[in-house]
Formats: sequence, C-alpha cells, structure tokens
Amino acid sequence: MGCCKSKIDESTGINYGDEENDELPRFDMTPINNNEQAVKARSGNPNTFSESTNFGPGDDVSKSKGGLNDNPRFNQAIEQEGLVEQDRRENAVTSNTNLHNGMKQSPQDYLGGGFANLRAQSEYNKYLYLSIKESKFNQVGKTLEITPKGLTGSTRNSNDGIVYFGLHSLDFKNDFLFKAEEGVNKQHFEIRFKDEPEEGYYVKNLQGSGVFIKIEDYLNLKDGVIISFGTNHLLITIRDEAENQRDNASIINFRAIYGPNKGDEYEFNSVDNSVIRFGRKKSYSSVKIDVAFTEESTSRLQCTISFDENSRLWKIVDSDGCGKKSLNGTWFLADDYIKIESGMLVRVGTTTFEASLETAVNN
Repeated sequence: MGCCKSKIDESTGINYGDEENDELPRFDMTPINNNEQAVKARSGNPNTFSESTNFGPGDDVSKSKGGLNDNPRFNQAIEQEGLVEQDRRENAVTSNTNLHNGMKQSPQDYLGGGFANLRAQSEYNKYLYLSIKESKFNQVGKTLEITPKGLTGSTRNSNDGIVYFGLHSLDFKNDFLFKAEEGVNKQHFEIRFKDEPEEGYYVKNLQGSGVFIKIEDYLNLKDGVIISFGTNHLLITIRDEAENQRDNASIINFRAIYGPNKGDEYEFNSVDNSVIRFGRKKSYSSVKIDVAFTEESTSRLQCTISFDENSRLWKIVDSDGCGKKSLNGTWFLADDYIKIESGMLVRVGTTTFEASLETAVNN
C-alpha cells in the first residue's frame, strides 16, 4: 500500500490524508463471516460474532471547548450549566473539567491515577471487550480483552491501566497495531482505566487524526464540538446571548472543515430555526431539509438539531430521533476522555469497534 502525504488544514490544525442505489455505505468491505475466525479472548473460550475518513484535530482544535458524551446519563450533568461553569472557574488552577460530561478531573487522572487508581484496578470487576465490527484492513470479528491493568496479551506489558492504539513506530510502543492505512497515526488514541470521576474505561483521541463515537440517543452540543457523517465533518460554534443582537436568541454556526462541502458555513438562530435538519435531499417525507449535502453516503434525513428553551442547549439526534436511523450514523469527536458504555461504537479510520462490558469470571 502506498503512503499518502497528509494535508494540514491551516484554520484548524487538522491533519488530513489525501482526498480522493439510494444511500451508500461508507466503505466497500468484505467482512469475515466464518464464525471460527471470530474468537473472543476470554479464558480461552471461543465465542462468535456477526460480522472514514482521514480526519482529526491538531492542537488548535483539541484545545477548543466542546465534545460531549452521547450517553444521556452524562448529558444530564451538562444541563445544569450554571453549576458546571461555576465549578470550572473555582477549580481552574487545581483541576481540569471534562467538558464532555461536566465532571471534574484532577491532574493525576491524566497520569494514571496514583495509588487510588492502583487500588481500583484490583477491585474493579468488569472487563472491556472491543470487537472489530467493520474494517477495510483489520480482521473483522477480532476481539480485544481489556482489564483494569491493560490489554490482555500486550507486549508492552506495563500494567499501567492504559491501552495505546496506533501504527508500528520506533517512536511509540503501542498495545494494538493497526494495519497501515490512511487516517491512522503512530499513536492514535488511548483507552484508560480511571477511578475518578467514576470507575470505568475512558477513550480519548491523541495524535490528531480522530476517534469518533456514534450518537445513539442524543448529544448536547457545546461550542467547539465536531460532528461527522459520511465524509463530512462540521465544526460547531455557539455564540453567547450577550453577543447576539436579538434578545433570547442563541446562534449556532456549522463550518464544513472536511468533505465535499469543505469551506461552507451554515448559521441559524433559535428564534427562527429552533429545529434544523441535515440530509441529502431538499425534502424528506414532506419535511424540509435545511442543509442538503450531495454525498451519497449521507442519508436523506441524516440528523436533526433542536434548541431547548428550558436548558438553553442545542441537541442533536441521528435521523429524526424517533426510531429510524441514518444508514452510516452520526458521530462526534472524542477530543477529551469519554466513558465507554456497553454497545458504544468507536470509529478510527475505516475501522469500527463495538464495546462490551462484562463481569470478570475470575476476578
């Protein structure tokens, strides 16, 4: 496979690779369907499973505000906006605030957690299993077992509670190696066991070419979050009320930073457009589409954004949010630690992982 030169988006610092029926899948893949090849690495017992984009933030984007966990349980914390903001200001010097879910994190959380984290590693009784659901280059059905100490069978063998994912490199030693492909970097992302603010496994993008999480229920949008569908990537900015000319209006702006519509901007206010629909056609089942894309991997009704007057928050749901899903999903960038839940889908390049949390048999 040839090596492609990367492209740097000067406005955002994002590292891109080369750009080159009704709704088309994002990739043309041939999954491995032989159940014997889909072996789950749990106590040596086999279990069977049924069966991108070159994008990510550089320093400029990863430091921006935004990016929320798509689990509604965490979004509830965000809805108490005043309390979260007050807490952030009071702890600005001594701690970091996870803007994905409004939960504080102390500096030691980013360093492995210290003695408390070691104690939690020995007491936590759930293992994380990551199954490759789809991929162009990696074995579909392969499953990774991750314990509070790290990846089972890793040659890095550090027992530090961190699993690094990336390409083979002399600069970094990763626990899991991707086959060489566009959109994956030397040390791409990590999964880390953390005991605070809540015990569990957390995923975070590292080296700038993106790790995305699928929106299953809804996502509260914050200034600086990046959403993705097909090969389109939109940077969202939300202006505070004090900056607006119209009373009680919230302004939301979408800027296409990658994909066929790159450079285009779309701006709406909550007074005139409390509901915004993105899709591939101008209308869908007699419903008006506010922003239409031409890419065939975008569904006719891709996602819906609405403004809630009570919480003063913009929320996004996949498709119409009423049961019907878009073909390829709507995703957001994990530019800060996001707690992994069972059923969560995590996408890197052409590879999608499905997460499962299960109680350890021999703890």
